[in-house]
Amino acid sequence: MRQLPNVLTLVRICLVIPVALELHAGHYRNAIGLFLFAGLTDALDGYLARRFDWRTRFGALADPVADKLFLVTTFIILALSDRVPLWLMIVALGRDLWIVTGVLVYRILRGQFEIRPSVWGKLSTFTQIGYLATVIVHAAGVDLLAPILEPLTWAVAALAVLSGLDYTRQGWIRVRTRQEGRH
Repeated sequence: MRQLPNVLTLVRICLVIPVALELHAGHYRNAIGLFLFAGLTDALDGYLARRFDWRTRFGALADPVADKLFLVTTFIILALSDRVPLWLMIVALGRDLWIVTGVLVYRILRGQFEIRPSVWGKLSTFTQIGYLATVIVHAAGVDLLAPILEPLTWAVAALAVLSGLDYTRQGWIRVRTRQEGRH
């Protein structure tokens, strides 16, 4: 049972391709069902890992990778089909590229760097998932959520920028602390 959260994470990773295919084909009703099921596995694996102390190194690494695979794939497909503004996809994915580049540069120049999710980062990811789910539901023909799409678009952009700046600040503090420790 200890591996159940990891199995759920792997299921989520395996769902990336079917969701992508359904989105690409314009089968938004099918895509939203799979997308929501993937979200359920994400919530459940985190809950089980914390509740029963079933945390593993694999889970700590695979869970955010699964989230990013879902977000990147969904953003790209929805932007290419004009469901998501291209500029928003660039801001959201640019933030991730900025963070990954910063971590890689730090590791090359300074050594080990383990990034911890910040409140802003978690809020940004949560908002992106909610936004993409809303876009898919709207694309499936449910107009009830249409009034919140534009405010959500701006919230996703603002939180992506804020969390990117927050991670940059954290990295800069780490660099400064390490430099001061050498003197």
